[in-house]
Amino acid sequence: MRKPIRIITVVLHWVVIVMAALLIVYITRDTLAGRSFITDAFYMKLQMWACVVFIIDILFGMIAADDRGAFIRQNIFFLLVSIPYLNIMEYYDVRLNHTVAYLVHFIPMIRAGYVLAIVTGALTTSDRVKGMSLVYTVLMIASIYFCALVFFIEEHTVNPGVHNLWDALWWAFLDATTVGSNINSYTVTGQALDVFLSAEGLVLFPLFTVYITNVITRKRSDWNAPESKPAQDTASDSASGSATI
Repeated sequence: MRKPIRIITVVLHWVVIVMAALLIVYITRDTLAGRSFITDAFYMKLQMWACVVFIIDILFGMIAADDRGAFIRQNIFFLLVSIPYLNIMEYYDVRLNHTVAYLVHFIPMIRAGYVLAIVTGALTTSDRVKGMSLVYTVLMIASIYFCALVFFIEEHTVNPGVHNLWDALWWAFLDATTVGSNINSYTVTGQALDVFLSAEGLVLFPLFTVYITNVITRKRSDWNAPESKPAQDTASDSASGSATI
């Protein structure tokens, strides 16, 4: 990749990370304050411009990619979550039934977490294995955090075990580790999140284990290599000396 393109790509990635972080902060603030962030005019503008930045980043990456077809296939979900659905529906005055509106309500959370994970992994390392491991880590943390937010929203008014966000975070963390929490779900949403976090934990934690094992194996090989090399050199020198004699 040429240097100017590389610089622009890095700048775009950093802007994407900042915009995703702003969305997360804003969503958290309004959630804890008991306000609906999608009814806030400033938030709607913020998430629209965030989506514009995300899409520009995708388009620029596609232009710079050697294999554009492969790039699109790898980033199709990134593109789908970057579409400003809420703004489009607001502009056309689209009315949804309660269930669909409820699901659309949490699209910004999915978008912010996924974009933050993908772009952070692409920006911080050129090693594909390390990059994917970082993406999985950020996705896991984002999933736990956002599920905790949703759980808190749904459960804190009906669940005696959920008094604040920390209770919801503890519940989400224990569910993701498949240990199980002493806080039971009272709502359908909470029960669905129970299943989602447990399934995600079953999938992602073994990947972390494989990665850590791989890193330890490579480190051990690196540590042993300098020790074996001098031994080989010594043997070669002895052989040379014997031949000379």
